[in-house]
Amino acid sequence: MKYSAVIAFCLLLGLAGCNKIPHEQQSVSIPVSGTDIALAGTVIWPEGEGPFPLAILNHGTSSAANRAKFNYWRKPHVVNALIERGFAVLIPMRRGFGATGGEYRATTDGCAVEHPNFYEAGIKAGEDIVAAINFAPTIDRVNSGRIILVGHSAGGYGAIAAASMAPSKVAAVANFGGGRGGRYSAWGEPCHPEVLAEAITRYTQSITAPVLWYYAENDRFFSPKAATQWFDAYTAAGGKGALVIGPAFKDNGHSILMAKDGIPIWTPSFDQFLKQYELINSSQ
Repeated sequence: MKYSAVIAFCLLLGLAGCNKIPHEQQSVSIPVSGTDIALAGTVIWPEGEGPFPLAILNHGTSSAANRAKFNYWRKPHVVNALIERGFAVLIPMRRGFGATGGEYRATTDGCAVEHPNFYEAGIKAGEDIVAAINFAPTIDRVNSGRIILVGHSAGGYGAIAAASMAPSKVAAVANFGGGRGGRYSAWGEPCHPEVLAEAITRYTQSITAPVLWYYAENDRFFSPKAATQWFDAYTAAGGKGALVIGPAFKDNGHSILMAKDGIPIWTPSFDQFLKQYELINSSQ
């Protein structure tokens, strides 16, 4: 189903600034190669003929009870920010989450083990993100040669893994608060950050796209210290991009990407990244 009226779209998604640009949306089914599984997803377009560059927006993770509540994870404020920058947006729901359901595959074995399986957890999330990348050429009015992966938390980390798995198809990655091993019990200090750094080093061997690493100063799960350690591992392995430690946001900066008040804080760094790597232009 598509909606070209501004009011209809605002009622459905509650997009901030909906009076600025009309939008359209459609629910889609994303096949996963080699399986009989399809991921639930949503495509959202700016008004116009396109073709539009595509932002694939990737959710984080949570407890088993909360994963079932993700539904379609249509986060209005970040979607509107991407639409306003000329992107069509694809939101895939990975296996084990919301409208897709099924088995959760990206487990890390927990912090109690000596060497959490962060690498394979990223690959499992990345496989579903790659399914969304492969689905892109079937989407009307989308330039599938200009794909940027945008991810929050485990979705940012999974997006980095996905970029290593489909390097020729990804133009850039924007990772917001990405990582695994975050703990409520240790503010900002994830478990075994060196193990995740090892995984990032392995991913980077086949990543060709630039990566924006954006973390708030007061991220509850991943501190600037951890973010810097991971970014240093990335650049030491040959990765290109930028690390931004943004200001503290409210009482926990981990969710700054989705918050209405966070949009004016992170978008300047995002816009600078897009401009630096020529990821959008006035003709799109």
